[in-house]
Amino acid sequence: MDAEFDLLPWTSAVAEKLNRFAAGFPEASIYHHPVWSELLRAVYGGRLFLATVWRQRALSAVAPILELRNPVFGNRVVSLPFSDHCLPLCLSRQDSTVLLKGILNSRELATPALLELRGGYQALPGIACVPSGYLHRTSLSADEAKVFARFDKQSVQRRIQKAQANRKLRVEYRTDAAAMREYYRLHIETRQRLGTVPAPRRYFEQLHTRLIEGARTGFIELVYYRGRLAAGSVLLTAYRTMSYKHSGSDKDLWKYHPNHLMLWNAMQTGCSMGLETFDFGRTGMGSINEGLRKFKMGWGSEEIQLQQIYAGTDPCLRAWTRRILRKAVFWLVPRTPRLVTQAAGELFYGHI
Repeated sequence: MDAEFDLLPWTSAVAEKLNRFAAGFPEASIYHHPVWSELLRAVYGGRLFLATVWRQRALSAVAPILELRNPVFGNRVVSLPFSDHCLPLCLSRQDSTVLLKGILNSRELATPALLELRGGYQALPGIACVPSGYLHRTSLSADEAKVFARFDKQSVQRRIQKAQANRKLRVEYRTDAAAMREYYRLHIETRQRLGTVPAPRRYFEQLHTRLIEGARTGFIELVYYRGRLAAGSVLLTAYRTMSYKHSGSDKDLWKYHPNHLMLWNAMQTGCSMGLETFDFGRTGMGSINEGLRKFKMGWGSEEIQLQQIYAGTDPCLRAWTRRILRKAVFWLVPRTPRLVTQAAGELFYGHI
């Protein structure tokens, strides 16, 4: 049965095709939902496409693509940028090969450009496929006790129970703009402590407007200790998955385990909504991330190694510029006031 590749420019009809097709895959998440692709375009610019494979006029594989053009940092074609993962959705492994070849040979996309695909494709000769991190997913069910029983007793179960017994901790689920602003302040503080660049304010504003308020595909969870914000997260829901997209916390209040309470409450909400998977998101490679990796494993999660495919051209000067900028910003962030950290995110997050 012959397969045909087609790169579709983004329209509302194309977005609906993606939404209907993704609904049939248990691994589909917010990153496959059209509102996520449209959010990225609204914040970072560029052109959206849907790479497709067809068999007998029926859709057989899809991958959303954002093309980003920049005269200083170079052109990038990514599926999808600023996303923890976005595996292609394919009815067969052969379809992933057709999809990859079609993207590589497309004349509609910018050239020269660096092509970045978030794994899940059949490898081709001469195409670099490298480990990019780990994905952790915990299975949910209507029986919360079974979910809880899979958690590590010492590092997770007991800390949840301690937090639940602490009446000074209060959890709120919210969808208003004020809650997003409150979370954003905690996000900046957390990123500064970790020495990483925060996403720009306009991203969180659009995230609230388009996904939480508009499409109703998520909420903000805030945990307070005696009225002081101790932990917060942005959780996004789509298809059968709840994604733990953003989180932050006050290090001085870790001893009260607000993060454990926040995560378990989110999972309980997912169970009550009939969702099947809690997605912890991507964890980077290297020893610096081993603590986070171990933490996620403690929640009875399945670990999947993520791969990233690189192809195309990345002019040396532009690649060198990106590397220097990345090193400079990551050195600067933990050593500067909060406003400088926020400004760095506004200016450079989309390029590093």
